Amino acid sequence: MTMDMSTVDIDLRGMLCPMTFVKLRMALDRLPEGAECSALYDASPSNETVPKSVEALGHRVMSKNNIDTLGQTPLVLLRIKTGSS
Repeated sequence: MTMDMSTVDIDLRGMLCPMTFVKLRMALDRLPEGAECSALYDASPSNETVPKSVEALGHRVMSKNNIDTLGQTPLVLLRIKTGSS
């Protein structure tokens, strides 16, 4: 999958939960209701709960795409709409 890195609003690569979620939540809290953003993070077992945690805050996960990085740590690109679960 080809990805334009300029569309990534929140880069959380290299972090593991709970820090992935903490940093994402801090970024989402600064956005107005109805804003759309994307978050890029490592596809590790500790990060599997990130989408459900985002929804538990009242946001809507619009899409979740797994990205194969050709032998490197796989990534997840999450598209989020704030305050609209």
